[in-house]
Amino acid sequence: MKLYLSDWTTPITIASLRQKGVEADRIIKVYAAHEETVRRIAGRKVQLLEANEGDFSHRDCFVYKDRGTYDGRDLQHFLSKHTSLDYRGRATARALLRFGYQDRLKISQFAMGVRNGDEWQFPHPFSFIHFASHQTSDANARLHLDIFSPGSIKKLAAVVDIDNPSKIATERDVRQIIQAESGNGFGKERI
Repeated sequence: MKLYLSDWTTPITIASLRQKGVEADRIIKVYAAHEETVRRIAGRKVQLLEANEGDFSHRDCFVYKDRGTYDGRDLQHFLSKHTSLDYRGRATARALLRFGYQDRLKISQFAMGVRNGDEWQFPHPFSFIHFASHQTSDANARLHLDIFSPGSIKKLAAVVDIDNPSKIATERDVRQIIQAESGNGFGKERI
């Protein structure tokens, strides 16, 4: 599956995060889409990242400090029973979770450790993937992972040149990509 990044850093988004008690200077979103759609709409070679979208199995283990270990079979079951995502949406959610969990980033591990008072900010590994619980026709194309902690942004910058505007999609690009992907059967085609 192909993932692409978009910089959504604006005074409004930063202020919104700060109102929620989150200190951030930047927000990068990670989306999935067909390579041809991204290139056509962006009009440039936006950097695309490969991510594994395959089903989880017993060999997949996601360890979160202070939260325990999530077995791939349990995560697969959760996606099937507790989200309204179709096959393509579940594949995108798996790819985003794996992308954020990889050792060189550890974005998912950081998110699962965030507390809001005495409660965990994110009750489940899929709860920080936006739109995973939505029942909209464009939910597959709108699924994304937000990255905003300074440490995670620094790690991401080692993987993608996020300071080079030609390598990442604009907000406008993302809206057009979502519209195009929603209209072309994104949930039915293989990326």
